[in-house]
Amino acid sequence: MKTLRYLSAASLLLLGACASPPPFFTAAPDQIVPAPRADKAQIVFLNPSNSISGAFLAQLYEVKDGNREFLGALGPKTKMVVNVDAGSHLFMLNQAGLGQFVQANVDAGKRYYVMTRFIYGRGLQLRPVRPAGGDPEFTIGNPRFREWVAESQLVTKTADADAFVEKYKDRIDEAYQRGWKEWEEKRPDQRAQLTLNPEDSIGMQ
Repeated sequence: MKTLRYLSAASLLLLGACASPPPFFTAAPDQIVPAPRADKAQIVFLNPSNSISGAFLAQLYEVKDGNREFLGALGPKTKMVVNVDAGSHLFMLNQAGLGQFVQANVDAGKRYYVMTRFIYGRGLQLRPVRPAGGDPEFTIGNPRFREWVAESQLVTKTADADAFVEKYKDRIDEAYQRGWKEWEEKRPDQRAQLTLNPEDSIGMQ
């Protein structure tokens, strides 16, 4: 029953995504990804999917000392730019009631990419994109990666998104707790797969 409840909430998000204009994100006025700031690391979160799995909106958060800062929502074929201080960060994506985490250890003045991958029965998961090495699907050597970046729309969050997150805070809390329990149980090698490293910067639009 709990899973059905989460999926019902996700279905509401899908309906919202089909409205015009979308209630949870809006196209950025300038679709060119800005150059990284000298004093900040830039992380581009990319959802390349245009399938039904990617159409369910995914909420993105930064987690600090157990507290969540809502960054915005990703819909199908969208991307979002987040500027953070150099150093270590923890991000969570929530879709269909299960928090999925990725770590980042990043340098100022550099651009990094994190993209989504759909896992059946678990919704979208965040995966670091690397210049080389690891799973070739999540490297710039993937022949479709540049296409995904070019075809995705740069978006920013809206007040409707903030209101939704506040309204469903209890459910999002549960999603966080479920996901955090799984994160704590991961082996070091599993966490390494979900960690963005300083050398993973990518200098492309």
